[in-house]
Amino acid sequence: MPPFITTPSNKTWRLGTQSHLDVITDKLNEIRVEFMETDATHLALADADVEWPPDALCTLLKMDVDVAGGIYPYHSDRNRMIAGVIRDPERHNYAPSHIDEIRGRILGENEFVAAGNGCVLIKRRVFKQYPPLYSSLSFVSDRNKPSDTYFWWIAQRLGFKCRVNGNVLAGHLPEWPLSELTDG
Repeated sequence: MPPFITTPSNKTWRLGTQSHLDVITDKLNEIRVEFMETDATHLALADADVEWPPDALCTLLKMDVDVAGGIYPYHSDRNRMIAGVIRDPERHNYAPSHIDEIRGRILGENEFVAAGNGCVLIKRRVFKQYPPLYSSLSFVSDRNKPSDTYFWWIAQRLGFKCRVNGNVLAGHLPEWPLSELTDG
C-alpha cells in the first residue's frame, strides 16, 4: 500500500486550541476523500508523531473488523493510553486506560471503545454512503467532540464493529519512542 503523506496545513492555529482540532479534522477529511478516490480496501491512519510497531498493520488487518486501533501513550504520561472504553454509549467520551488495564487485551467485544487516530485501520465500507439509513461517515470536531473519539463512537452507533488491540503498542514521539516502551 503506498503511503499518502499530506502537506502541512496553511491555516493559522495554536496547539491546544479549537483551531488546532479543526485543522486536524480538516486534514483527516481530506485524507478520507482522497482515499475514497482509490480502490484500496482499508485506510491506515498514522500520525506523524506516532511510531507503529513493525507488526501493527498485519495485526490490525487480522482482526477483520470495521475499525481497528492500537494504543499509544499521551505525551504527558507513558502509562496512560489514548484508548479505552466508552462508559456511557449515549455519550462519546471514553475513559483513557492505564497500560496495565489494556496491554495484551482486545477491547470492544461487549462495549463501545475509542482510540486515537494515530494508529488506526478503517475498512472502506465505513466511509461509503448507505442512504436512507445514514450519510457517509466523516471526521467531526467541536469543543465537545474530539475527532477521534467521536468517529469511533458514531461508527459503533451505526453498527460497525470496532476494536482496540492492546497488543499493538505504538510510540508517541518525542517523549515515548517505541524502543523505550517495548524495553521497559
